[in-house]
Amino acid sequence: LSAILMTLFDALMEPVAIRSDFWSWDSGAVPFYNYVSWFLISFILQSVYLRFKLVEVNKVHNLLFRCMILLKVCRYVMLIIMLS
Repeated sequence: LSAILMTLFDALMEPVAIRSDFWSWDSGAVPFYNYVSWFLISFILQSVYLRFKLVEVNKVHNLLFRCMILLKVCRYVMLIIMLS
């Protein structure tokens, strides 16, 4: 599933990256092997990750997530105050 999601992400990213001049393809269109490569590399990396249980515990995640929510709430409150 994760390899499919990574490949879909690439499919969404390609047109934006080409229009933004991050890269280009010789034929002008994205070649099929690009998506096959994304899928295979993603599948291999995710398989290794899961096989060797390389799961990390992100200790900072909860704090950052709470700060992000607080920031969004503050922005929303300020917007309401400014519009009233």
